[in-house]
Amino acid sequence: MKRYLFFLLMFVSLTSVKGQIKTTYYDDLVQGDSVVNFYMDVIKSSSTLSKTIKIAKIDVSNLYKEDEKKSIDVPHRFGKGIELNLTLSNGNWIDINSGRLWSLTIEADSAVSLNFIFKDFHLPENAELFIVNHDNSIVYGPVTSHSISNEKHFLTDIIPDSRATILLYEPFSSQGLSSLTINKVIYGYNSVLFNQENRLENPTDSCQIDVPCYPSCEPEAKAVALVLSADGEWCCSGSLVMSTDLSFKPYFLTAFRCIDSDNNGVLSETEISDAQNWMFKFRQ
Repeated sequence: MKRYLFFLLMFVSLTSVKGQIKTTYYDDLVQGDSVVNFYMDVIKSSSTLSKTIKIAKIDVSNLYKEDEKKSIDVPHRFGKGIELNLTLSNGNWIDINSGRLWSLTIEADSAVSLNFIFKDFHLPENAELFIVNHDNSIVYGPVTSHSISNEKHFLTDIIPDSRATILLYEPFSSQGLSSLTINKVIYGYNSVLFNQENRLENPTDSCQIDVPCYPSCEPEAKAVALVLSADGEWCCSGSLVMSTDLSFKPYFLTAFRCIDSDNNGVLSETEISDAQNWMFKFRQ
């Protein structure tokens, strides 16, 4: 019975969040992100091109078979994590303006999407990180020092493309102070259900209600968030809730099954700890 209950949980880590990092979708590349376009032009015109790490195609048929055997009472799995352990030494630096630009491209054969887990992540003041897809039409960032938790663990948004370039600008005044390890790339093999306009792509379950179809729900919709698990492989959803004392404490309401990763009806310390590293994506 517990698997159907909703669980109210206060995520202490939310108190340190400085703001949501934006993912922007551009229909007209001429009007795309000027900073990122400039960075990519510098790389293309340089003799030192971005290094590319290629990920071989994975057998998605086995993953689909595993998903079919799972109960409907488990979160939606959309990707398979692949260990990488890549550091700044695996990319290339180019001097640019009053600083330098680091880049590394990840290309995963036939992947539907890519997202990343960073560890040992630190950015000095005025440094910034972006992730951009193959044609600059999708830009995630900028990520700054104010976006990173004290644990230096960082989970990125999902980039719906099989190729993504990670860009890091570091001012000369802070040269050598950045650190970054790409611990894992999640090879997306299944839709995450939402497109850039936050509408359901193909709602098939009766529980999947497309909020934009109900204008009267617009105020409440702003509190709804897509949740990515700490391992970056599955997603859930939930909503901010207000306590009766109007304290504005960051309570988040989600399904019990989203936290109960082993689906045994009991929350372990590990499951509760993993929830502290979830990524929350609210409507932009």
